[in-house]
Amino acid sequence: MTIFSVHPHPPCLGVIKVITEVFGSQEGVRDEGVSAALRQALESACQRSLECLQPNMLHQLPELIGELFEMVHTFVMFSPNLLLSSPIIASLFSTATLCVRQRERDPVRASSNFLATLLNPGEKAVQTPIWQASWPTVTKCVEQHGEELVASVLYAVADTCPTHLMKPLGSVLYSMLAAYPGPTQQLIVKVIGRPDYPVGGEGAQVLTEADRQVVCMVATRNPALPKQNFECFIQDIGKVCRRDATGDTLLAYQI
Repeated sequence: MTIFSVHPHPPCLGVIKVITEVFGSQEGVRDEGVSAALRQALESACQRSLECLQPNMLHQLPELIGELFEMVHTFVMFSPNLLLSSPIIASLFSTATLCVRQRERDPVRASSNFLATLLNPGEKAVQTPIWQASWPTVTKCVEQHGEELVASVLYAVADTCPTHLMKPLGSVLYSMLAAYPGPTQQLIVKVIGRPDYPVGGEGAQVLTEADRQVVCMVATRNPALPKQNFECFIQDIGKVCRRDATGDTLLAYQI
């Protein structure tokens, strides 16, 4: 990590990812020596990466974004205790919400996978002592950055993200909806109601008032759409916003 601190070459993060996969599990890293070394490597790598990933620099560093969030996604899967007990998690969450609005494939894919798994690690995982103890940390991230995340996902599917990643972005919203249903529904309605959504000026008119009402009705239905249907719903919102489909496409989700 001394080398990475001087020369933040993205593939270096892959080494930490592999070590985490080898020594980790949902119960954490059992070897105390390895655990301490991984914690130090995680925090050093993230801190140096985030120093580079200033908001105005994100579009210039797609490889670093991809490698960073692939690495921390591995920690969510194989060593959640190290990641969720670190103060760096709030900055990672905040940066990931910005990265989903990038135009390149790898930053969007890696940041959305990280966010979706963090918000919904799975029924078995979330019942483990590690996740039970750490869930308040995730909740705090959502409280601080939830609106920004919902907005980033909806603006991304409407305009910036590669089309084949619309569904993975829908998975991020579904994960947040499953964990925090009421607040997430309210935030979706709030973002859809913005006058500059999906894009400012005349572009906002592509989503008619009737379309917005349908989106809000489907987004707030109880029970929510099944995961696969919800992901398709988010994808179709994007298609309508990009003029690849008409508002009639959304009507099917009212059934």
